[in-house]
Amino acid sequence: MTRANLNFVWQERGQNPRTLFHYHNGDQYPEGLLQFFGIEEFLLIPRLWTPEDFRAWIRKNYKEPCRKIMKLPNGMILNAHAETDEPAEPGDLGEGGQPRISYTDGFTTDYSYVFTHHSSPKRRRKDGTKQFESVNWVSVWSFKRLIFDGNAARFLRFAEKRVKPRVLPGDVAAFSSFASALGNLAGDGN
Repeated sequence: MTRANLNFVWQERGQNPRTLFHYHNGDQYPEGLLQFFGIEEFLLIPRLWTPEDFRAWIRKNYKEPCRKIMKLPNGMILNAHAETDEPAEPGDLGEGGQPRISYTDGFTTDYSYVFTHHSSPKRRRKDGTKQFESVNWVSVWSFKRLIFDGNAARFLRFAEKRVKPRVLPGDVAAFSSFASALGNLAGDGN
């Protein structure tokens, strides 16, 4: 299982930054967020993200964790991770709260994501000054190493590139017969 912290950081004018935080255990690598947790819907919001956008994404795609205790016929008891039917609600770390990159008691999670806003320069004006605009921004750490830092569209492409195409056994057979037919044609014709 892949553990991850999902953080949304925003700042109201004149206030300290605030952080919403959700921890999840399971398929939290970047391509896992794309394939199983609907990150594309969140990334493609056509305006600056809001805390409610983040809360809605978490509620829709994550469930509250719990423990499922099963007693096997041989008498062995399994205490396994499970999920309730209740939608997850991210915790609010409050004013001045910093993004979480480690689980409780300090051990680092497999992945840490920070979704925030970033000032990005626009084209220079005629007088040589630069104008800045706020854009949606994603930073991703794998353990303690920064592996991605860029805008939402670039993060989506980054996650899509990591998805390995699935080739079904029937496709392999079809490609093999097609390749051998091409080989026979090449050998017969010239």
